[in-house]
Amino acid sequence: AGSQLLKRETSDFGIVEKFNRKASLKLRSVLQDSDVGAVILILLSQIRSRILYHVDKSTPKHIKLLGSRYDSCQMVLSVLTDFLTDTTEEQGPSTGPGSIKCYASSMPELSELHQAFGLEPAVSWMLCRPLIRAAMFEQEENEEVHEHLLPYLPHTDSMKATSSAMLPEACWQYLTQDLFEMFYSHSLYDIHCPETRYKTEIVRLDKDRDRLNQLKKGGDAARGMMASMAAAAAAAGGTEREIRQATAFTKEHEKDLERLTRHSGLLSTHMKRQKKHCGEVRKTFESKKASFLSGLKDNDVQKLTAETFLNYCVYPRCRLTPEDALYCAEFVMLLHTMEVPGFFTLKYVDCLMNAVVGAAYSVTEDEAGNLSVLLKSTWAWIKNWRDDKAVFDKEVAGKPGGKMTNEEGALEDLSYDKFKKLYNKWHAILGQTFLGCLQSKEYIHTRAGLILLSRVVNVFPTRPVLGEKIMDALAPLKDDTNRQDLRSMALGYSSQLIKARDEGVWEEDLAAAKARREKKEKEAEERKKAAEKQFQEMQKESDAIDRQLGGGGGRRDWDDRARSAPRGGGPPGGQMKSPLNPSAAKFTPAGGQPRDLRGSDHGRDSRDHSARSSRERDDHRRDDHRHNQEPPRRGGPGDRRELEGRWERGGGGGRDMRKRSRSPDRDMGRSEDDSKRIRSQALPPRGRGGPDFRSSSPPRGGRRGDRDHGPPPDRNRRRSR
Repeated sequence: AGSQLLKRETSDFGIVEKFNRKASLKLRSVLQDSDVGAVILILLSQIRSRILYHVDKSTPKHIKLLGSRYDSCQMVLSVLTDFLTDTTEEQGPSTGPGSIKCYASSMPELSELHQAFGLEPAVSWMLCRPLIRAAMFEQEENEEVHEHLLPYLPHTDSMKATSSAMLPEACWQYLTQDLFEMFYSHSLYDIHCPETRYKTEIVRLDKDRDRLNQLKKGGDAARGMMASMAAAAAAAGGTEREIRQATAFTKEHEKDLERLTRHSGLLSTHMKRQKKHCGEVRKTFESKKASFLSGLKDNDVQKLTAETFLNYCVYPRCRLTPEDALYCAEFVMLLHTMEVPGFFTLKYVDCLMNAVVGAAYSVTEDEAGNLSVLLKSTWAWIKNWRDDKAVFDKEVAGKPGGKMTNEEGALEDLSYDKFKKLYNKWHAILGQTFLGCLQSKEYIHTRAGLILLSRVVNVFPTRPVLGEKIMDALAPLKDDTNRQDLRSMALGYSSQLIKARDEGVWEEDLAAAKARREKKEKEAEERKKAAEKQFQEMQKESDAIDRQLGGGGGRRDWDDRARSAPRGGGPPGGQMKSPLNPSAAKFTPAGGQPRDLRGSDHGRDSRDHSARSSRERDDHRRDDHRHNQEPPRRGGPGDRRELEGRWERGGGGGRDMRKRSRSPDRDMGRSEDDSKRIRSQALPPRGRGGPDFRSSSPPRGGRRGDRDHGPPPDRNRRRSR
């Protein structure tokens, strides 16, 4: 509702996008040159209508695609109009003509747009409205209007002649040119000044400016701010260089300081100017309100004035942009508060509710969003009147807007009780419409219904019965996996609806609210019991698995005990069977006693050390003495050749039992007989009664992973490599 600068600062939430101002001005000058911008606007307006009404039998029309194209044309049309008429950067002295003068010189007049180019009345007024408002500003400030703005000055004979040619002749029986021209000439900026928003943004800009001034001065006052800026840069993942730059006053900070100072002053000027302008427009409305509906027959006013005003003024304009939709709601409320004779507000609301029934099934996505803005603002008023009888008596009762036609067709002042019945009727009409949209098989109907409902969730529905029906209608959409966009919208609206219900938007009596709370507590208790039952079942299953693994201690306990157990023993108290092949049931070591591996109560690693012979103990002592000796020289009997020979015959400790590669220099100076002699000395004799290192347990000192492959090589020999 404010100036372009206020919209820019509010929409960006203080985050200024970096753009090239020179490039923006250059683009605008190119569009203004040779009337390129005006030509594009007119073509977009024509294409917008052609998308919907052009019939091509060769290619079928896809509703979703057509709606998207229609919305894109409307969006570009609105943005380009604002860009070509933006005067925010023209506060200082300019060397050339301004944006408004260039736009006026290239844009055809209002009557020509409608008659020669075939544009809709609402679109024609939208393209010329910046020029009309510029003419009004000059008339208020200077009382003189420049020549290029004279054709667009409102309330002149030429403007009245132009507006009279835009509607059918029969419509002027129920409307006046003053009301029609007043409605289309103004915008939301003219009738509503967001003074609170202006002050909020000015305070924010002043705080940012003071912060940069402290940073520029430095000292103790800037230390806390520098620390917070450094923390913010570090939290954003910045490097050390970026953190230092964030705490230093740079050229970018200087530009931001200049921008904040300039914009703060401009917003203050814009607020004063808009506040004064809204006062002037309000005076104009007050002076002309008697002529808005004067000269019309009482019977015609009662029946068709509100409906005609809705069909030819409100509905075409509210579908253009959200700002226009909000303007329509504020304009109607302004007529109601000024008590315009002959304007029946409740009759208009009744026509609007009936219009929403058909509009919900025939609007695009953006149009549904714009229509929801109008519906939300309108419903907020009537909900406030319905909730408080004192407010109804103050704002509605006894005023022209509070009259309705009864069953006999006569006008009467509506009482509070009858108004509540009328409110329930409108509530039921909207509820049936939205339920039909949610249950429709057509994609665009369901999407439009969800858009409308999500925008008015804070004020509608207010009846618990309808709210529960909407919740039931959302259930299939929340489970629809084929249309993910509708599913996400349904889930989002369902959460908003539950929140609105809990915040008291639904008008529940005490009994219904108590029953709902009890039902909610019961469901929570059932969920708690189900969770406890599931936990108990999981605990039983876990205990059963522990018992299967051995004694309820779990595998981890077995591993811990196995690590702390002696080398030759298995798990304490364990009853694990040997996993060896039954064909290798007996094993007789040299000098030992045979053992039955299948029936043994010990693990795979258990051995009978008590039966070790004296000869075996002597061999073990000799091996230990050999380990403590110095590594032999190269080429001696303790050379790596001995180890490699053992690996070659399969007696090594490795799992892959591959022959290791050897360097060529090891074979130099050594004959074949020496190699055979060394290998025969290194390997123990293999025979029928001799041990088989590939199938027996390793002797003491062997690694656990080498049990099935014989003793590993000596450590000292490994170091000598």
